[in-house]
Amino acid sequence: MANRTSRTTGIALCIKFLCNTPGCPHLHEDNPFRWQIQMDGQWANLEPNQEIERAFSKPHIHSYRLAKPKCDSLIGYLDFNTMTCYGPQTRPVRRLSVPSVDRWVWYYRDRYDEWIEFGEENSWGKKSNPDSATIEESYMSDPRCRILYNECQIDFEEMCQSVRYNTRPIRRRPQFQTRADGSWVRVRRPLAEHSSELFKINYENDYTTSFLRAGHFEYQNIAKMFNATMASFQITSIVRVNNPLLWDMYQRKKEQMVRDNGKENVNERRLFHVTRTNVQNSICRKNFDFRYAGPKLRNGRGSYFSSNAKYAHVHFEEHRIDAGDETCAFLARVLVGVSCPNGMVKATSLLPPAKGGSLENLYDSVVNSLEQPFSFSIFYPSQIYPEYIIKYTS
Repeated sequence: MANRTSRTTGIALCIKFLCNTPGCPHLHEDNPFRWQIQMDGQWANLEPNQEIERAFSKPHIHSYRLAKPKCDSLIGYLDFNTMTCYGPQTRPVRRLSVPSVDRWVWYYRDRYDEWIEFGEENSWGKKSNPDSATIEESYMSDPRCRILYNECQIDFEEMCQSVRYNTRPIRRRPQFQTRADGSWVRVRRPLAEHSSELFKINYENDYTTSFLRAGHFEYQNIAKMFNATMASFQITSIVRVNNPLLWDMYQRKKEQMVRDNGKENVNERRLFHVTRTNVQNSICRKNFDFRYAGPKLRNGRGSYFSSNAKYAHVHFEEHRIDAGDETCAFLARVLVGVSCPNGMVKATSLLPPAKGGSLENLYDSVVNSLEQPFSFSIFYPSQIYPEYIIKYTS
């Protein structure tokens, strides 16, 4: 099941609040929503409940960082699309609510990565049809159907909209509200009995992987990027890597680069790196390590990536040490930042060169060309998140 905004539970919050009805099967809360996580077969409350809901109501936010209270130690990331907490242990998450209070809004992502409400004007002053209310009405009648409207098709199973030959993702998010029509009565209730278990994480597994279904929009998007230059190769599988620690380091580095370079110069990209399959576990656990880079490197001794999957494949074959090893491609999120051309570094350089001669202010990456870069050398692992593994055959 793709991109669900809630799990089917058969449990709802009580609209009568303190109804005093013996044996009332509903839950009672301060707000018209409650986020919970499943542990050991039972559901426990997630906190901070309001902040999770606030993030969920914003269509551009796809995940929420869960941490232990007080010490801010990372637990995992709540993926709003799959309603799953990805961390050392993968756990299902659900959202309980009062159905009569929920106000759902539908959004689509435009070509500039902006999320626009259906029926509202985009940055060009154009409105999309149908409007959000019409889509919600169709969804409530059958959440697994496809609807046709003029030249577009909306697929609730895949959560995407097809317009002619283009496909774009859509999202269903609630309006954020903390009271029901101003009459919500505050009811102080303790957390669920097993809430404390949320913070007892088994760290035997540093990461998890999720296999993508071939027909899923996410799979098709990654396959399209790979096949753009590798059409003669056959993809056998694509998996998503879920490593909360590496993701946290990556996000913190991104925040730092925004402060240092400005948002417009973070230059986040998805880039390919081809390597041996017998090192993929190490990369998923500890990230890329330039100390394992092979000889004959031109852009310094960093970790090498390319926007061109075929170039990454050829680069690996040219530097292959052990013939016959099976290969795989990583599609990583990379913070390229401010780059310098490879003419400014030596092949043995362990760091990018300094800007203006100051060792406190270094370039973020080294590229083959500033005009049309396709080869990127990254020296700091925190600028990399290994997001997908693509296995393929010739």
